[in-house]
Amino acid sequence: MSILEAVAGGYTTPNEISGQTGIDTGPLSQYLQKLRRLRLVDREVPVTAQEKKSKRSIYRVADDLLRFWYRFVEPNRSGIEQAPELVLETDILPNFDEYVSETFEDMCEEAIWSLQAE
Repeated sequence: MSILEAVAGGYTTPNEISGQTGIDTGPLSQYLQKLRRLRLVDREVPVTAQEKKSKRSIYRVADDLLRFWYRFVEPNRSGIEQAPELVLETDILPNFDEYVSETFEDMCEEAIWSLQAE
């Protein structure tokens, strides 16, 4: 859970995730592999890098709904129960453009691939 929260919160490299969760990088890589096998997390590498050898990979929560949940809902559960409008105005709306931008980038990438296939 803490790994998913960290990745959804913008900590995407193994060092950042380790620092945020307090999990050492050795065990963390095993957890990330398990999350990848469960298709909860995706690993992305730069276009110019080899996928298996790249040290510059980043991790993302694979599902947009889970990403929203772990980014906005889970860390604010008590606040949402007490004052949902306040959480919406102070945490969700100011960060929503950044959240949606990742989904928009994915949609654009899919559109380019489908146009190239035609």
